[in-house]
Amino acid sequence: MAYRLGILFSFVLLGIVMLYLRKKEMWAWDKIVTLFTITVLGVSILGGTGIFLYIKMFDKPDVQTSFWGIDLSSSKTSITFIKGPPDKITPEKVWVYRSEIFDAHEAYYLSFNQDQLRLVGYMGSDSSEGPSIQGIERGSSLHDVIKRFGQPSSVSTSADKRYKLYSYENYNVFFVVKNNSVSTFGVYNPQHGPIKIEKLLDIRESPQ
Repeated sequence: MAYRLGILFSFVLLGIVMLYLRKKEMWAWDKIVTLFTITVLGVSILGGTGIFLYIKMFDKPDVQTSFWGIDLSSSKTSITFIKGPPDKITPEKVWVYRSEIFDAHEAYYLSFNQDQLRLVGYMGSDSSEGPSIQGIERGSSLHDVIKRFGQPSSVSTSADKRYKLYSYENYNVFFVVKNNSVSTFGVYNPQHGPIKIEKLLDIRESPQ
């Protein structure tokens, strides 16, 4: 869109300049060429700057309100209607949906605050392809996460120092990073409070 606007803007300016030059037929050709060259350079610079600013302004992260086809405002009843009953419910009342495609194991887990959805997370094996959130997927680096979403609203570290949980309250997303690589990620509702790293790791281990 921005590229097309830049081209259109360039043609309009060039048309104006050529019309002006046509009215000035008595001018020397060296002046005409000089003016034309300056105009082309000016239009190119302005058009390029406009495109750059347009991309910077509109290429921002979105507030993630859903994941895996489930809206954060969903209740247990609506989720059961959409996804069916979970494959497993842990002692902590976490719903687990498993899938296995060509020996690629993956699972989605849902945590609730009473009847209201609190978070939807994803974890998969090394062979699973899996989903992504705005370009971030399993195996993405911490640099990729920060480049996309900026500095996190909170960071918590596991007791064994192996995992870090990066939460983005403004975008409703979280990422668990191990060895500088995203291992688990998902969406959460900040209205139900922050996610605790140890609690999340307990959820991660439960489907195994």
